[in-house]
Amino acid sequence: MTIECNETITEEFVEKHEIKPFKDIIVIKNTVNQRSDELRKINPNIQIRVIGGYDPKMNPKYDSARYHERNTFDAFELAEIIESFEILEEGVDPKWSKLQKSFYLYYSLRNLMNYDNDTLDMFYDPDNDFDYLRNIVSSIRGILRGRALCAGISLIYKELEERQGIKCKFRVMSNNHVWNEIELFDDGEYYPVDLTEDIIRKGQGKNSLCYFLNNPRFYERDNHRANDNNGETVSRVVPTEILRREVVGLLMDASTIASKSEIEEEMKG
Repeated sequence: MTIECNETITEEFVEKHEIKPFKDIIVIKNTVNQRSDELRKINPNIQIRVIGGYDPKMNPKYDSARYHERNTFDAFELAEIIESFEILEEGVDPKWSKLQKSFYLYYSLRNLMNYDNDTLDMFYDPDNDFDYLRNIVSSIRGILRGRALCAGISLIYKELEERQGIKCKFRVMSNNHVWNEIELFDDGEYYPVDLTEDIIRKGQGKNSLCYFLNNPRFYERDNHRANDNNGETVSRVVPTEILRREVVGLLMDASTIASKSEIEEEMKG
């Protein structure tokens, strides 16, 4: 039996709904309001499905056993994942703007995560279990390993953004690439970011903040032509003066991440 939950999962919630380990599944929209300390109080074998970016309302294929398995966790594992989120969130100043919070999380994940080329190579070996590998690298589990593919990286960023109250889309180009779009100014406009591309560029020793809100040719790349993009080629970018003031200026002046010169250099294409 599946039980939808729109609140923090607690011992009281589990007892009220008489949820049984291995038998019932708690379904939550995302990890917003979920806490690692509360999850550790319940039976560690209770199953919890996090819909996240794999939302059947966006694509019916996500309402399948393959994707249900990919985004279902036992309480112990989900507590570990959320604790990783909470550690990153400790560095977020509640007074920051959405742009500043988005940059801090993007920059932190860019430094923390790596693109999982090793697992990607394993996909081409017919003796390997494709779905098992996908469950590891194309889900929020990647935060525990510090490695994932584009879907996993984008799912992790989406969760962290939404936990800060920032609307974030999970965008898919066929089965080839995934990135995010975020709403920063409460105006219904979404701006594209591609954390995976910047993580790959970091691994190559290149400037690696080239896909954070400042790439006017974002949708010209084949990898960024989403299934529902309607042929869109014009990318919304945040004006340079706003990025400098909000990100390079305020965050860097506070010595939160790095020097202003380092950030400005990495934002160059």
